Amino acid sequence: MREAIAIEEETRDSGVKIQLSYPHRFYPGYRTLIEKIRSGVYERPVSWTNYFIRQFPDTDLKKYVSYPTAARINGGGELMNLGSHPVDLIHYAFGMPKRVYAHFETAYWPDYYDEFGTEDVVTLMCEYDGLVATVIVGRNRVPFKGSAVDSIDLWCRGVHARATVDSIHENGTELGVSAASRTFVDLPLADARHPMIADDEQIIEGFLD
Repeated sequence: MREAIAIEEETRDSGVKIQLSYPHRFYPGYRTLIEKIRSGVYERPVSWTNYFIRQFPDTDLKKYVSYPTAARINGGGELMNLGSHPVDLIHYAFGMPKRVYAHFETAYWPDYYDEFGTEDVVTLMCEYDGLVATVIVGRNRVPFKGSAVDSIDLWCRGVHARATVDSIHENGTELGVSAASRTFVDLPLADARHPMIADDEQIIEGFLD
């Protein structure tokens, strides 16, 4: 909130438009997938797996990202950084899980992450009635130019759906996607709540406890 106020103050009289563009729930492929879940089009989901892996060349990771930093500053490693997006998608699609299990590893970048006591790869499993939602998230190390893996596989009654940020396939057939409507929000914000998220979704209390 403090940073948002500073941005608003600096740009107040400049005519600059500020855009928050990255929340994954607004990407067309993921938005369409979750709409089908929430509306009941996809019945009896039993398995959700979100791969969100960033791969970087085998050089200085800090040329590419500001992480890792000490846990006391950012709150943790890649589950709290990259993982915040797939965790939000799970909560948006299914609500609060009954039980959460996480397995942490410093597997590929120990020269950075060990220094701060945080992980570079994590597997998170969220248990619901009849469903397990899994996230595999982190940063991998590759010899040359890196790539990104960002996709969701959903299994439900009669359907295997695979979504990316801008596409969705159902049993191998590509479907059309629905784009999110764009909304302007006046600054400064009245309070610390996210203006485009429902009141009951503002804080996921205890989700990662």
